[in-house]
Amino acid sequence: MSFTREEIVKAANVDPWDVAQGFDQEVSEPEMAAASRAFAEAASSAGDAGKTARLASAIQGESAQTDWIPHHDPEENIRITDQSLQGGGTDIEVTAHRLNQAMGLAIETQDEVTRQEEKLTRLFAERVEAAHRALSEHSAAQGGPLARSAEQDGMAAAATAAAAEAIRKQYLDLAVQDAHNAHTAMRDAIGHYRSQLMKIGADLKDHGYDVAYGPHRDMWYGEGAAEYQAELTRVEANRDIADPAGVQEAVGPLKQMMEQVRNGEPLSPAERAYLMRYFNTLRPEDLRNLGNLDAQVSSTEDFFNALVQIGDAQSTIANGINALTNQAMNVEQGVETADIPQSVAHFVHAYDANMFLGISQQGDEEARRRVDEFNAFGSLMGQSDLAGGKRFSADLIGAAVSFQEAVEAGNAELATDSQSGTTVQVDNPLRNHGSSGMLHAAALNQPAAIGAFADTEMTSRLLGKQWADSAGVAELVRSAAIQAPGDEGLAHQQRDATRNILSQTARHPDLVLGDGMVQGNAVHPVNHDALQTAVVDTAIAHIGDLNTPGGGRMGLPTAEQEQLFEFFAKTEPGTHERFKTQVAEWERRQIEQLLESIPHKANPAHGMEVQRIVDEVGFVDGMVAHGERKAYEDVMLDEDDSREFKQKLATGGAKALVGAVPIVGGALSEGVDLLVPEYEQRVKDQMEARNREGVHTGDLAIRQLAASVAEQNRLDAHAPAERRLNGSEVLLPNFRMNPGRLAPELRDMEVVHKYSDEMEDIVIRRAQFAGG
Repeated sequence: MSFTREEIVKAANVDPWDVAQGFDQEVSEPEMAAASRAFAEAASSAGDAGKTARLASAIQGESAQTDWIPHHDPEENIRITDQSLQGGGTDIEVTAHRLNQAMGLAIETQDEVTRQEEKLTRLFAERVEAAHRALSEHSAAQGGPLARSAEQDGMAAAATAAAAEAIRKQYLDLAVQDAHNAHTAMRDAIGHYRSQLMKIGADLKDHGYDVAYGPHRDMWYGEGAAEYQAELTRVEANRDIADPAGVQEAVGPLKQMMEQVRNGEPLSPAERAYLMRYFNTLRPEDLRNLGNLDAQVSSTEDFFNALVQIGDAQSTIANGINALTNQAMNVEQGVETADIPQSVAHFVHAYDANMFLGISQQGDEEARRRVDEFNAFGSLMGQSDLAGGKRFSADLIGAAVSFQEAVEAGNAELATDSQSGTTVQVDNPLRNHGSSGMLHAAALNQPAAIGAFADTEMTSRLLGKQWADSAGVAELVRSAAIQAPGDEGLAHQQRDATRNILSQTARHPDLVLGDGMVQGNAVHPVNHDALQTAVVDTAIAHIGDLNTPGGGRMGLPTAEQEQLFEFFAKTEPGTHERFKTQVAEWERRQIEQLLESIPHKANPAHGMEVQRIVDEVGFVDGMVAHGERKAYEDVMLDEDDSREFKQKLATGGAKALVGAVPIVGGALSEGVDLLVPEYEQRVKDQMEARNREGVHTGDLAIRQLAASVAEQNRLDAHAPAERRLNGSEVLLPNFRMNPGRLAPELRDMEVVHKYSDEMEDIVIRRAQFAGG
């Protein structure tokens, strides 16, 4: 009839005795007494709260070596008294008062936990005794002991045995309920203690005392505290319906640490140890569930605010993971090469590209489970805004790419008919969006992003995938190629990364556009809008290296430049409009620079400067026109595609025209002239003549733009005097253009002088054509 404590724990699935033992070890009165004495000694010489924590820790360490702790009476010496402070100042007195509160709360909580444990142990004994007594009463009522009944009547013995089992179960169930009650009471008491402790810790920090460096730090950052918060987080992560307030409370200590890091204060060794214990206590499935929490929000609640709270908690968790790996965020050295928590390592590693092969024969249930798990972790990391370390960020990139490669291989198999080997439509392919979140997190570390794209093989892998969500790889591109490098040493490597990005795009435009078929022509879920925009913005950011044949410092071959501008013409309408508008703004700035230089034309360098600007604007504008024409040739035989492409050119070009406020100018590439009937043949003739010579130079567009900018400045009362010129003056021989590049009717400067007014009319009519 007896049952053991182990049976109760197994049936209850909680262990209140273990909770009590763990908390008793965490709250050590002798250690608190030693910490209090060290604080008091430090306070008398430190002079302020800010210096007291570290000095007290040093004193505590020295005292421990002299073995004075056993000679201390904890009950008498745990409190820090005014007398022991010896007049350390107001801040130190407040600090001492709050530390006393914390230690008093710890002892009160320990007393309550001990009371619950003693009560449970007593009830346990009573339940066992009651079970024996109940069986004895039952046996007596049946006419004697069980053994005698078995000898006399087999049926009676069986009935008594069944009754004994029922009695045992009844009292075991009561003991299990007692364990649940005790466990709940202990957790409530400890939970209240920890929440109050965090408030006290925040208040102490406000007064200049950082508990992470003080002798009482284990009260805040001990293993028990970390495990407790992790278990709270696990409970919240596994709810069927998310409790936003509960999740916020569970990650509260982490949030305080991350705010500290955000403000430039690195994690102390104690805080780092806390985070490691926290994440090692969590399981991979807990991180998965945290990543999916936003999908568990009840639609009956304040949905938007609930999502904000969940997102904030997810951000805290993801930032905690990143902070563990970033040396700049840690006092302790060597964190970049240290092992990461096992719960994180489960997701961040190189994946086997063949991991999903066999999916068509073996079924896709396990594959979809793994994809869902990976997506959830990626969503979690996608909420981060603090950078991880370079090595960890590089590992995130490797994991993101290798998992996508495995997904594409799996989809390729799903899209291949096993009998004929032909490609079939896949209604429900594997969809990987987790990589996007992981690449977002990696992009926060610019050296890691630059390092990835400085590697030609990794560039090919990143830009050669069929991303279902390209936002993450787009952020990685921006971090590597657009964001200013943090130090001069990265500048050279950034040029290599940028060149690789643009070169890969030029050589494999269909892949970056999302039109390319890979892995046996399987159709993958693809959305490359974000990636297209990032590449366009990269080109604009480095247009100073794309405005001359051969790619300037970047050294991009002219053939690849031509392919790159053709890519721009093929991008989505919104991206193409963005490209044309930014090119227009760049050209406008160049012409403004030209106008400002005119008063200095007596300077011998003036002619060279004018020639440089004209050549650069002409080259870019000609490249735009060439790219548009080549892109048009790919669709011109299809009536619908041709019409859509022309509409895209009209929208992008016209909006660039009227969008360069206050200048009525823009990227007036010859490509747009295809849509202005009265100039169509003239422009075509000019382009054909130039293409025969292998030169892409938009001379006509330069004059149009220069005339427009100059005329606008002439009318603008706020423009500098040297820029208030009319279009005719701008188009005088200051250009010193190479006559060989001009159409015959433009070689006569007198004709050009007269032609400027006509250019104004073209600008106006094009704006009207676009509805401007």
